[in-house]
Amino acid sequence: MLVVTTHVFYAQEPHKEYYDDGTVSRTGYYKDDKRVGEWKFYHENGKLALAGKFENGNTVGVWKSYTESGKLFGEGHFENGIEIGEWKYYYETGQLEKVVLYNANEQLDGVWKKYHENGKLAAVGTFENNIQVGEWKIYHENGQLAEIGVFEAGKYEGLWKAYHENGQLSGIGHYENDKTTGEWKHYHENGQLSEIGYTENGKKIGEWKYYYGNGQLYEIGTFDAEGSQGVWKSYHENGQLSAVGIRENYKKDGEWKHYHDNGQLQEFGNFTNGKATGEWKIYHRNNALYQIRLWDDGKFMDIISCYDNKGNKLDKGTLVHGNGTVNYYDENGKLTETKTFVDGVAKE
Repeated sequence: MLVVTTHVFYAQEPHKEYYDDGTVSRTGYYKDDKRVGEWKFYHENGKLALAGKFENGNTVGVWKSYTESGKLFGEGHFENGIEIGEWKYYYETGQLEKVVLYNANEQLDGVWKKYHENGKLAAVGTFENNIQVGEWKIYHENGQLAEIGVFEAGKYEGLWKAYHENGQLSGIGHYENDKTTGEWKHYHENGQLSEIGYTENGKKIGEWKYYYGNGQLYEIGTFDAEGSQGVWKSYHENGQLSAVGIRENYKKDGEWKHYHDNGQLQEFGNFTNGKATGEWKIYHRNNALYQIRLWDDGKFMDIISCYDNKGNKLDKGTLVHGNGTVNYYDENGKLTETKTFVDGVAKE
């Protein structure tokens, strides 16, 4: 709460207001009940918060604002109570954060610049009446270009490129009316292609391919307007098939098979609406049966059997109807972990 001194206002008569604890909150002058001359505003800790001048009750000239620690936060000009021209803002460290320009309507207008705390340029572009237009550039903290492209009436438009911190291209494609369109490519930091496909109205469409950093195909599948659909396949880095199955609206559906990197079947079972269901069989790398598990709506309900890679029976645990323990083993039958399940969900 502010406490206001009571006195009759005279031209250039000092005026003060206080916080409840007696600390000065603001000082300045009034003339004909309007603020005039230099005014200062303070944080509750006594540090200067804001300083500038008034004419006939309106802010004019240079104004500066400060953080509670006393560091300069922002500075710029007012004309008849309106922010106008160049304004600068600073980090707590004193490093320049951004430089902006305001027009007579207090809208961003002109070149806009932002800096990283290390002093390197972070972004530069142009505003017209508060709307981004023309070419914009975004930079990484190391000074490398991160993104470059064009805005039209505040929307992404045309060719845009993105880059990794090491300068390698990370993505390239087109926008139309703020939405991705046409072919898009993305790359790993080593320059290898990471994904490629087409977009339409901001959504992936048709066949998309994803790659490991070594150039080996990682995953391939199809999108429509509703999401990933149809047969999807994924691969190990050595090129061996890793998984194959159906997706419907991004969710796994029907039978899915997973494979070890030596090509041997690892597990197979069914999904319904993205959740494991029914009987799942899991195999060792030598194709020997490891476990048979029962799932219901994504919950691990029962474990039927458990064997090592030579067919020797192992203690499977106590899981029944989603409650109890499950033992996990390596290829040679060595116990590696025991998990407890409650209502089909593993406890942390």
